[in-house]
Amino acid sequence: MTNHLNSQELSSRWGGVPMSTLANWRAQNGLPFIRKGSCFIRYTLKDVEQYEQDHNLLDHGEVLTTRQLTERWGVSQLAVTSWRKSRGLPSIRRGPCSILYTLKAVKKYEKDHNLIDQGEVLTTRQLCARWGTSTVTLKGWRDSRGLPCIRKGYRAILYPLKDVEKYEQEHNLLVRGGDFLTTAQLIMRWGVSKPILTNWRTNHNLPFLWRGFHNILYPLKDVEEYEKAHNLIDQGEVLTSKQLTVRWGITKQALSFRREKHDLPFFRKGHGTIRYRIEDVEQYERAQGVK
Repeated sequence: MTNHLNSQELSSRWGGVPMSTLANWRAQNGLPFIRKGSCFIRYTLKDVEQYEQDHNLLDHGEVLTTRQLTERWGVSQLAVTSWRKSRGLPSIRRGPCSILYTLKAVKKYEKDHNLIDQGEVLTTRQLCARWGTSTVTLKGWRDSRGLPCIRKGYRAILYPLKDVEKYEQEHNLLVRGGDFLTTAQLIMRWGVSKPILTNWRTNHNLPFLWRGFHNILYPLKDVEEYEKAHNLIDQGEVLTSKQLTVRWGITKQALSFRREKHDLPFFRKGHGTIRYRIEDVEQYERAQGVK
């Protein structure tokens, strides 16, 4: 009897393969067996050893399954399959269907293809979210602006956190969030146009910083100081020059004359924009009899 194995013993010998797998190998892959009675199946030790040699079922030391390898590298099963078929990833077949990877071969492959643990890393998606940029922008910075990255395998790109933080300091790339305003937010806050902001940055010392190579941010602290210095603080309900000319039915030149000669109250919002407080306008109308 020592020269025979039952199905349970054979399953244990081959690393706990399920009974359904043994049945499949018997039916489709020529696993030799003998029936003992109407229900019991036995395998001769000689046939088992020969089958192990023919189908690479011998002990290969510590091995990893495909699932374990995908978890180890953080890639998909499809990627592992592709690397196995076209990129020389060493594998062994355990039986007709099961694929395993010897740990020794995996470690060598990791060194050859930069798959070794790089410490804490960020994916492209995570870095886009951190900086508020697009994948196209990141690619441009990798190709022409020296953004450090590592390739995990052949397609996956990762960014070591240490290198990311250094790059942020060198290129003034602040982490998304915090006390900063975008150009769109500042336009809504002040009610001015984008060309006016550009002019104030260029000619009137509006503080700003570059986020990368194209995006502009405005520190909230500097914005508040600039508002106080240039009378950009909320003045309540106001009218523009166009609204006031329509209200009174006069020309822009006439409105300018009233400001200069008839003490029409106004204030400058920034460097060129003129506004009129609705309270001052109503008081002026009563005093001057303007309807």
